[in-house]
Amino acid sequence: MVKFGFHVSVSKSIDLAVNRAQEDRCESFQIFTRNPRSWAFRKLSDIEIDSFKQKRIQAGIDLVFGHMPYILNLASPEKDTYKRSILGLKPDDIIVISVGRLTKEKGYYDLFRNLSYLVL
Repeated sequence: MVKFGFHVSVSKSIDLAVNRAQEDRCESFQIFTRNPRSWAFRKLSDIEIDSFKQKRIQAGIDLVFGHMPYILNLASPEKDTYKRSILGLKPDDIIVISVGRLTKEKGYYDLFRNLSYLVL
């Protein structure tokens, strides 16, 4: 069954995303797990996390997608960007679907290097 949803804001607190999804009558939704254009991130409090989970259950929304920040690029040929991208995954504890942008210079080598990291 197809579920209807949008990308919703987590502004002020992640649990408010559930409220926003409900206002738009979403059956699922997507959120950025943190600021999409910055290496910095704010650790979520246990209260925020618990409130998010509770609201999601009460709303009957069982499907939520976490969108990794744009700045992370697991296909980067730049060693610093690659290393920061790997380290940047850890705070979210997420599964990555998009490994970044491939370049002509390294192409598939970077793709396979990154997929092997994700499988380990």
